[in-house]
Amino acid sequence: MRMNRSVWSSRLTAIGIAVTIAVLAIGSTAYVLSPIVRFVLGLLPFTLPAWGGLTLSVLLQQGVVFGSIAAGYLWLRDLDLGWIGVSRPDLNGVLWIVFGWIGAFGSVFVLLIIVLLLGLNPGQNQIQGLVVENPDLIPLLIVLTIVLIGPGEELLFRGIIQGSLRERFGPVLAIILASIIFASAHVGSLTGSLGDRAVTIAVLLVPSLIFGTAYERTNNLVVPALIHGLYNATLFTLTYVGLKYGSTTPAVLF
Repeated sequence: MRMNRSVWSSRLTAIGIAVTIAVLAIGSTAYVLSPIVRFVLGLLPFTLPAWGGLTLSVLLQQGVVFGSIAAGYLWLRDLDLGWIGVSRPDLNGVLWIVFGWIGAFGSVFVLLIIVLLLGLNPGQNQIQGLVVENPDLIPLLIVLTIVLIGPGEELLFRGIIQGSLRERFGPVLAIILASIIFASAHVGSLTGSLGDRAVTIAVLLVPSLIFGTAYERTNNLVVPALIHGLYNATLFTLTYVGLKYGSTTPAVLF
């Protein structure tokens, strides 16, 4: 009985640490770093262009904040990148990238059709408003999502959070728990009612599970980072086409 309590205690602690890492990453950006940056930019004698503000925002969150938290976690535990697994993808990794990208995009496409047929309204990411006002930012977003957004989010949510959960729960539960944390972390960046946001979070669980599975099957963070980046880039491309040549705006989920 003591052993069971000890096991449950260590597992609850692992979940608490994982959630704390996610909250720290999102919260420190939204409530600490962003206000400081806005204050500093307000002191400048010129206004930063939209593309500069977007690049700075992504660089600070996915690059500086997520990267620093990941580095801090590895330092505190005396670990290196070998614990995460970072290498050039082999043939198996390349296959996972291709089919993972197809699976992530295809599943979300089908789920969104089902959601709309059911009369539900998925919450929209706040980036949607930005690109609707300035579609010319989308090519930049495509580059940023492959270079920074995908790698930064996968480093934190798969490399650190899923990796730490794996030690207590094994790979299957680690994938599920990390995916729930990842999808839930988007709630603050979504617009709409709580129900609308819940629909989007539920849809986001599917690609997240694919990212996590690809990571466990290849033991290489580069694989889910590229799947994630390509998945986002595809959605951004469709949004760009819809804004430029269509009458509707596709949902942006990432």
